[in-house]
Amino acid sequence: MRGTNPWTTLLFATVLSGTVLASLPATAQEKPAEKPDEERAAEAKSANPWYTTLVGGVYSGSQLLEIPARLDLKDSYTFGVSVSKQFAEWTRYMRLEGELQVLKHFGEQDHWEFTGSLNLRWVVFPWNRYIETSVALGEGLSWATEIPALEKADPTNSGNSQLLNYILLEVTFAIPESPWSLVTRIHHRSGAWGLFGHSGSNILEAGIRYRF
Repeated sequence: MRGTNPWTTLLFATVLSGTVLASLPATAQEKPAEKPDEERAAEAKSANPWYTTLVGGVYSGSQLLEIPARLDLKDSYTFGVSVSKQFAEWTRYMRLEGELQVLKHFGEQDHWEFTGSLNLRWVVFPWNRYIETSVALGEGLSWATEIPALEKADPTNSGNSQLLNYILLEVTFAIPESPWSLVTRIHHRSGAWGLFGHSGSNILEAGIRYRF
């Protein structure tokens, strides 16, 4: 009797093995690898959360680009609250948020201020497993209930206005997985190169934020 062709035997064995494996219950087949804890945590946080922030600040008579080398702090302070909402993601690195804020000025100034901004936040840093860090840049509008006294008194300002451009520069720090974070920011009002006038001011702020 002629011997069996080895290629025929190999083909038959391959087909038979595939048929047997396909008939096995799903539970008996290999399970997909689980995602790392850090990746799953990042996905859990990407559901467009809300935030509320409490901040206090002090007025700085310095120009924005002089901070922190020169501060020129004044006897003027702020206390405020903001509500923000994440509404978009760009890859795993950036988040887009909207924020509304109300501030009370006291000391050398006595008025209220309202801001609205669109904030772009960078959220990935190599040390995030130890301390979660984010950096944000915000752009929007600031409206004061009266022309701020220190803006009027600043000899470098002219064309003062209640409505000015608003820029937010922010850094946050948090314990991993905690909904609470520490917030530091620069609150900057400006005329936007003459679009709203030639006036401006800076406030150095710090506070706490809760994610929900």
